[in-house]
Amino acid sequence: RAWHLKLVVSLHDVGLAEELQKVLNGEYQPILAGKQSEVKVEVLKVVLEGMGALFGHPLPKKLTILDFGNGTTLYSRYNQGKREVHTAYPIGVEVLIDDISQKMKHLNGGKIGDPSIIRFCLEMGHTRYSRDIDIKDVYSVCLKDWYEKYLKKVVNLTLDAKHQGDEIWAIDGGCLLPGFKKLLEKNGFKILDNPVEANVSGLLEMAKTIMSKNPTTTSGTPGK
Repeated sequence: RAWHLKLVVSLHDVGLAEELQKVLNGEYQPILAGKQSEVKVEVLKVVLEGMGALFGHPLPKKLTILDFGNGTTLYSRYNQGKREVHTAYPIGVEVLIDDISQKMKHLNGGKIGDPSIIRFCLEMGHTRYSRDIDIKDVYSVCLKDWYEKYLKKVVNLTLDAKHQGDEIWAIDGGCLLPGFKKLLEKNGFKILDNPVEANVSGLLEMAKTIMSKNPTTTSGTPGK
C-alpha cells in the first residue's frame, strides 16, 4: 500500500522547526502488517508545543494553560492568542509513578512496583494494582508529596494569573489522576474535553484546515 501522510507537528523550540522537517520529510519503505509499503511524509506546519490545544476553541483575551504530561509540566500564558510565557518543568507524572513504585514495597512482597501497571490503573481511574493489592494509601501520600514538592509552585503561578484576569485551563493525562482533577476544578481550572489528546487533536484539525485551503491536498495526520 502507498501512504501520503501530511503532518502538523509541534515541539518546544520552534527554532528547531527546520531541522525537524528535514528529519521527518521523505519517502520510506516500511513493512506494515507483513507487506511492503510506500510511505511519504510531508510536514505541513510546525507549531509550538501546546498550541494544538487552543485550536478550535474560543479563546479568552488572557489565558494560562498547565499541561500535566508524563515527563514535564508546561506553564504557558497567552495574551489575545499569542504566547508570551512558556516554561517547562521536568516534574511530570513519571516522578509520581516512580515514587509510588518505591513506596509500595511493603505491599508487594518487598519488591518495587511495576511502573506500567501503576500507570495503567491510575489511567483507569482507580488504585487497584492487582487482585490482592490496593495502593490507595500509598498513592494518596505520594500524590500529596508530588504536589507539595514539585507542583505547588507552578499551580500557584497559575492561580496568580487567574487573579490577574486569566482563564486557567488544564490539559494532558496528569490532570485526570484520581482526586487531582477535583482539586484542579476546585481551584478554578477548566479541564478541556479529552485532555489527554487535546494537543494532538488540535494538530489534526490544523492539518485539515490547511488541506481544505489547498484543493490538491487530500489527507492529513497529526504528529507530535
